[in-house]
Parts: sequence; C-alpha cells; structure tokens
Amino acid sequence: MPGRLYTGAWFPESNPECSYSDLRLCVSAREFPLRKAITLATGDGTEQHPGPGGARGTMLRLSFTVFFLAAACSRADGGRAARAVDATAQPPPDASAEALPDAARATLNPPDGAEPSDPARPAADAVGGAAGDSLAFDDAARDSPGPPSTVSPPHFLVFGGDVLLHERVKGVAQAHAGGRLADGYAWLLRELAPVRRRLAEQGPVRFVVNLETPIATRRATEPSRWPRFDGPPEALIGIREAGVDVVTVANNHALNQGLQGLQETLTAAREAGLLVAGGGDASTARAPLVLSEHDPRVLLLAYRCPAVPRADPEDAATLRTAALDERSTAEVRAAAANADVVIVSVHWNGELRAEPVPEWREWVEKLVAAGASAVVGHGPHVVGPVETVEAGGRAAPVVFSLGNLVSNMGERVFPGFPAESAGDPGSRIATRTEALAVLRVAHAEGAGSAWSIDGLWVVPLWLEDNFPLAASDPGREIFARPLPWCLPDPAAGCFEGADDAWCAGRRDLLVAGRESVLRTLWGETPPPLAPCPAGADPFDPPADWRSPVSLDRLGSK
Repeated sequence: MPGRLYTGAWFPESNPECSYSDLRLCVSAREFPLRKAITLATGDGTEQHPGPGGARGTMLRLSFTVFFLAAACSRADGGRAARAVDATAQPPPDASAEALPDAARATLNPPDGAEPSDPARPAADAVGGAAGDSLAFDDAARDSPGPPSTVSPPHFLVFGGDVLLHERVKGVAQAHAGGRLADGYAWLLRELAPVRRRLAEQGPVRFVVNLETPIATRRATEPSRWPRFDGPPEALIGIREAGVDVVTVANNHALNQGLQGLQETLTAAREAGLLVAGGGDASTARAPLVLSEHDPRVLLLAYRCPAVPRADPEDAATLRTAALDERSTAEVRAAAANADVVIVSVHWNGELRAEPVPEWREWVEKLVAAGASAVVGHGPHVVGPVETVEAGGRAAPVVFSLGNLVSNMGERVFPGFPAESAGDPGSRIATRTEALAVLRVAHAEGAGSAWSIDGLWVVPLWLEDNFPLAASDPGREIFARPLPWCLPDPAAGCFEGADDAWCAGRRDLLVAGRESVLRTLWGETPPPLAPCPAGADPFDPPADWRSPVSLDRLGSK
C-alpha cells in the first residue's frame, strides 16, 4: 500500500474514539469546532505541535491515502432550480454531436447493489430532474463490504486533480500496456489502488477526478498557444479499472476537439462505466450528479470558472459544459434542499496560481452560503490551500486546488535540474506535487439525526518521472505516488539505471516537494522527516504507526 505521510484533517463537531481502522480523530467538539488537525510525520512517534493550539495536540492513526476537495467561481445569485440527472435515456453510441448520452451521468448506488428509492426522500424530479431507474455500479469485485453492523457505515468521497493526457503520458501508457492499452492507463494510477480498498473496509467509496482531456479523435490541427488534448477510449477503461467512478468535464479543455469531441468523450465514459458531471445538453450539463441515492443522499455539481464562453448555445440539444455564473447559487440552493450533502467541484482557470484570487474567494463564499457542504477545486496545476469558509451562517471545508493527478508537467524537475523559471511549468517543483482528498460523510448517532461531512483528510502526492534517465517511451515512467512518511534511504523507490548521486538527488526533491506542498496546504512548515525504521517501506506506514496531530483553527481569509 502506498504511504500516507503528513495528513491534514478537517472536522466539524465530533468526538469519536481514535481508531486506526476507521480513520477517526480524538477531538473535543466543545473546544475545537470547525478545526483542522495536522499530522506531523516525525516518524519516531514523538509529538510536535506547531502553531496556535499546538499544546492541545492529539493523535491520528492513518491507514490509507486520501484525496482532495473542490472550490468554485462566478459573480451573482439567481437562476434556475437544480436538476437531478435521469439515467434512463441512453442514445445509441453513434448519436450526433447535438445528442447527449444521458447515461454518462447517473446514480452511484452503494456497493452492495441497487436499493429502492427512499419513500421519505423526494424523487429526483423534486429538484427539477426526471425520476426513474438509476445506473448502479457492480462494485462487488472492488468494494469489499465491511464487518456486519447495525450502524449505517460512513461514505467516502475521494477527489483527485486533473487528468492531462500529454503525448508523453500516452506514450508511457502504451509502453506499459503489455498488449492491452487499457492496462497501460491503469498502470499510471496503480500506486493509488490501495486507497479505495482501505476505505471500502469502512463503507461505500466514490472516486472523482477531473478529466481535462477529450477522449476523442484529433480534429484541431491549427496552431494554438495552448495544448489541445485528445486520448483513446482505452484511457477511460483504464482509469475506471484503477478505481475511478466519476469524471468531471467542466473545464477549459473539454472542447479541444469540438462538440463532436465532447460527444465522443461522453459516449466513451458511458461505455467505460464512468459517470460524468459538468457536461451535456441544456437539461443535463448543469444538473447535479447523484453520488448516493439515499442514506445519505449526496449530490455533486461541477462548474468551470471563469465562465468563458459566457453564453450557452441557443439550441437546447447542443452540448456544452457548465459555467460558474449567476445560475450556480440557485442550483446549489435547490440541490441542498433535496440532499443531505452537496459537493461543488470547480475548475479554476488560473495557471500555476497556488494562492486563490479574490474572485475565487467571492464565489466560494456564495456557494457555501447557498448550501454547499464542501467545495473542491482544480485547474491551476499546483496545489492550493485548505480552509474553512464561513458564509451565510454556515461553514464548510474548501480545498482550493488539488493540482494535477496525471500529467507530464514538471518534466524538467530532476536531480541537478536548473533553477526554477517562473514562466516555465516544466521546471517548477510545484507542478510535481499533487494531492488527494477524501470527504467522510457520516450519520450522527441518535434517532432522526442527519448525515453530514464529519471529516476531510488530505494526503500530498508526488508525480514520479524518471526523465532524463529514460527520455523515450520504452523506459519512461510517469505515475503518481504518495510522498514518504519517513526519511527514506536514497535507493528506496529509485529508478532502474540511476546511480547513487541521482537517487540521492531524487530523495532531496521528495523532501523539498513535501515541505513545499504542506506549507501551501496548511500554511505551516512541517518538521523534518525522521529516518525510516529498519525494514520500513517509506511509502507505506506500518499498521501501528501513530502520527502526532496538532489542532489549529482553519482560518477564514
């Protein structure tokens, strides 16, 4: 299993037992409402408590790698009611560009199979959509049920960043395909597979990523300042087999291959068994995606920001992606009236911006006030801060950016690489750091109590790349892995063909990347890593490892 190093946790009001198995925190809700807990991976079991509240440190036991949440963007309130997606209408695979494969957006049911609609819960059309049969994943082979219990298990919503299929990434997938191209794309995410398995021991899991590449035939050939992406259908089959359930397409690259390219993407997602949020025709592009039908009812809304183009196509059948605009707050408000939890995912257009701009903060406040339970962002290609945002008498966790998940950015960051160039993402160490986040949705004890988000855990990742040891595809390796929980031996995880000096330089990059991303996430410099115990895997903490935790308020800015 990959490592779970220095993990941050946000939690509202809970005081459960500390437990390695169920990821809970020892927390006093009376003293620390809306607090963050920051684990300081000393690796030696000693506690370190930087910052305010450090003297009140507590312990968090980690058993998995976890993923990162979203943010939002636009300017005014109002608009139309949110619509839940009807998964029953499925056009044929050869449908025209104007037709939406509605099955690309549907309901995710718990892993033990489809359940009947909750009679106490309004049907899907109560929020503007059409009620009907929902698409259920057959998760029996991937989500093992936990131990029998009379208590409703928590649900885990895992979020990853941008999936960018650069030409080099496609070449690496091809080189590691072993005769089946989908296997090569699953290989890119192989180090994250244990995350879902560990979480699934506790309850249903849904894994969401931002697909920033049309899965379509390349059509755009004219010169462009920005990359125009494309990828094969096998890419979606591979990431689905790697554990991903949902892709969002509300981003600035969704139309790189035109409307027909977006149509092909939605069809390929449906055929791979993935659901899509943030794209479709006039009736579905802005509709909330049902991540859990009931107990709890969880909805996901996905938007792009800024809203360019500003106007939607006039023809309701024409495909489009969802912009964060004056309609969004009304959509969030309507969704919140008919759900236990509403997550808003926002793709910010702000290249390499780790610090949120004022417009992003304005939109996050509007979305939280409208009823968003959490906001998760991506788009800048670098990790952003995690904060609690209070607005309209409500408070919600916000992850401003998860960075990338799969990409070829930062390829010129390697041992001995030259000083960073501010205008060159290929030489910036921040483009090699990423994050995964998981939201835990739990049911409070007591009759009639509601479901809510009671935890957000964040684990930083590193985008491994063996360039320039292998500059071409046959030997090239690019993949995401968790950063180490202890100071590794330079040879640990190092690449074939690297000498001692190169491996030592790689370790220095891991250490520097860890410090950089954690400082960005939490605004605090982490303590230095302690050397790994003899025989320990630096990317896989032992089962009895206890990570010190410091409590501190997540400040609103």
